[in-house]
Amino acid sequence: WRVYATCRRPEQSTELRALADASEVISVHRLDVADHAAIDQLAADLGGLHLDILINNAGVFTDQQRPFGAFDFNAWEAAFRVNGIAPVKMAEAFLPHLQRGTDKKLVNISSTMASITRGGGGACSYRASKAALNAAMNCLGREFTELGITVYLFHPGWVATDMGTAAAPLSPRQSVADMFQFMEKTRPVAGHNFIDHRGNPLPW
Repeated sequence: WRVYATCRRPEQSTELRALADASEVISVHRLDVADHAAIDQLAADLGGLHLDILINNAGVFTDQQRPFGAFDFNAWEAAFRVNGIAPVKMAEAFLPHLQRGTDKKLVNISSTMASITRGGGGACSYRASKAALNAAMNCLGREFTELGITVYLFHPGWVATDMGTAAAPLSPRQSVADMFQFMEKTRPVAGHNFIDHRGNPLPW
């Protein structure tokens, strides 16, 4: 695989840069997905690229355990801009690149907290922003079927990342391996799905 990785501050992303420095197939590009102009610029810089898989992995958790009546709505807007809107903008900007690719897969990292059926209290802005992501990709998944593009919405599990904390039982390596194994053997005909990292369907 040829990997085009993005992050907000490449100079501070020591682990990512170490991977790129040790490999001839990984490049690192500066990108803040909350900046739509920057997304358009990166798409232009990578013009002509044949993109097999676009992975929308960026996410923020802005909830501050504030109760109803004391919500920070600036934090809500930040959550929606990164978690709900940015993946749609990425899909828009990189659609030509995906259409030139072979696999044509649009992958989004969602969460079981987006499930309205399962419900749950607390973390309202995170839940709502991820539910918005699911709704938008459900829509795009139906539209992209005619283009041969499959849209995935993965709950990666509770993963030991900066957001998930070291207490999480699942390593990033295992979660990603499970997701790729599922994508390699399964291509849903509906054009979209909401599943866990092993491919088990999740309730909307």
